[in-house]
Amino acid sequence: MRSPRIPKRIKRFLQRVRLREQLAAALRDPRRRKGKRWGFAYLLDVFLTAALVQTPTMKGVEAASERMALRVPDSTLAYTFERIDPRPARSVLRAQIRAMLRAKTLRPVGLPMGVLTVDGKTVWTGDHRGDTRCQEQDGRWHLRAMRAVLTSAPSRPCVDQDFIPPETNEMGHFPTFWRALVTAWKHTQLFGAVTLDAGYASPTNAALIDGDGYGYVMRIKDSQPSLRAELERQLRPRVGQPDAVSPWERRGGKEVQRRLFRTAEIAGWDGWAHARQGWLVQTAVQHDDGRVEVVMERWFLTNLPWGLLSGAQVLRVVRGHWG
Repeated sequence: MRSPRIPKRIKRFLQRVRLREQLAAALRDPRRRKGKRWGFAYLLDVFLTAALVQTPTMKGVEAASERMALRVPDSTLAYTFERIDPRPARSVLRAQIRAMLRAKTLRPVGLPMGVLTVDGKTVWTGDHRGDTRCQEQDGRWHLRAMRAVLTSAPSRPCVDQDFIPPETNEMGHFPTFWRALVTAWKHTQLFGAVTLDAGYASPTNAALIDGDGYGYVMRIKDSQPSLRAELERQLRPRVGQPDAVSPWERRGGKEVQRRLFRTAEIAGWDGWAHARQGWLVQTAVQHDDGRVEVVMERWFLTNLPWGLLSGAQVLRVVRGHWG
């Protein structure tokens, strides 16, 4: 790699983790046997390198290939990339995570167990149906994926990803995705709890996670009005007496602090037989004139036992969800 725009450390990284070799062995070359000018492994190397330097177009990938070694036309790159079946790459990702687990590089930071964050991501949007799994919304096509990230680890790696079928949504696809996670990692100590946005908050999903022996931390919004109101009824009187506060830190030009309030009275509430705690996390901002203002409140329900996490660790778990 002669150009400084593609750092040599990227090449060394790909060589060290042997990602190209593993993908080349797992994925099928979609091109016909005759007339191949470039090896499939080299094309995968080009794709991976371009992704790591965040190249947004096939023209840019073509330019990256020239700086690497051999220029590959963007037409060839597009033809190959569009026809690769990505499903076998999931097993390669899991193999990479298992290698990191054996190397003990995924140990949780400041927590007694690993914490996984599951969230939906829109990975492509366009005015045409660019993939059979795209969903149409407001005249645009969206390709959505469900992603699991180990937010308790320093590197925060993605440990699994699956595309959401067009006939369903995040809530509908979660049980399938969750079963795949449990099947892949149940015999390891990769994670012990999962954090989820309000879109996943339901007694059914909570019972599924709890039944498999894992902890859940679900954000509660107005989509669960009765539960949200009960959390507020129990926790609002505690405001002013936090269980834990984070140190003030500089964020976006302002001093920011997070405050935790907890209750165990929510345990077993109305269909949530497995619930054990409710949390309120406030984000406070100190303005230049010294005035302190609470700018955000987030409500959570969890089945984690009361003594498992300290107040400071609860704040770490909540903040890690957005990591």
